[in-house]
Amino acid sequence: MSDKVYNLKEINYGGFVRYKHYNKPISAPLNRGYTGKRGQAKNPDKSIRQSVARAKDKIRGYIMANDWDYWATQTFNAEVIDRYSLDEIIRRYGQKLRDLKRRKYFDLQWLIVPEQHKDGAWHLHMFMSGIPQDKVVYSGYDYYNKKSQFVRRIYNWLDTIDYGFNDYMYIGDIDALERYKMANYVTKYITKDLAQVRFNKRMYWASRGLKSPTVTNTYVYDVNRVISDKLIISDNTYYVKDKETGEIYNVVRDFMTLDV
Repeated sequence: MSDKVYNLKEINYGGFVRYKHYNKPISAPLNRGYTGKRGQAKNPDKSIRQSVARAKDKIRGYIMANDWDYWATQTFNAEVIDRYSLDEIIRRYGQKLRDLKRRKYFDLQWLIVPEQHKDGAWHLHMFMSGIPQDKVVYSGYDYYNKKSQFVRRIYNWLDTIDYGFNDYMYIGDIDALERYKMANYVTKYITKDLAQVRFNKRMYWASRGLKSPTVTNTYVYDVNRVISDKLIISDNTYYVKDKETGEIYNVVRDFMTLDV
């Protein structure tokens, strides 16, 4: 049973809008997308695929719907923390961020995505905002983007330098298209391998109060009329197949637009 039939999903990030246009209309389930209790999946492989897709969508949404000051990386000193335990890293480093937000920097916001080194150690990729300017100092190093021909200074955040090495690059002035590219870049770290390592656990961490995109499902007769005044920055088509038979049962046009 369903309570709505639609063929267009609109995900509005504010400035960006992602559309998913289904060749065959979708019947929205009455359970509002409920996927069952954590840890009780009947098909673990399917559960992992869905978990990866959901995490990527949430991360992309947070990156594109919020304003960020810095793109950062945090590595960890083995003498201070167990670099090979992501649970310990998130517990202790996450508590550090929460304490700073509660006691000193009330506007502090973050989005954290982990990456594992080949030797098993972890480091964090982060989007940050709300750090006072006098708490980041120039590291003496610069980031040079050979393709785009620009140079950015690399900074260190003094409040977290005791955990290991960090580098912060200011991104508060990047344009919307660059933010979109960064969102695509960081979501590549959300993989099936990570989902298996973090089975029934979080694969990313976000501070409270971040804005999320708004999602609207509608039925349209001509999708091109909907996007006639928008700039399309990505446009992909993929097929939805039955996992058992391999039969194609839907075609989806998935594209991103930018208001102009």
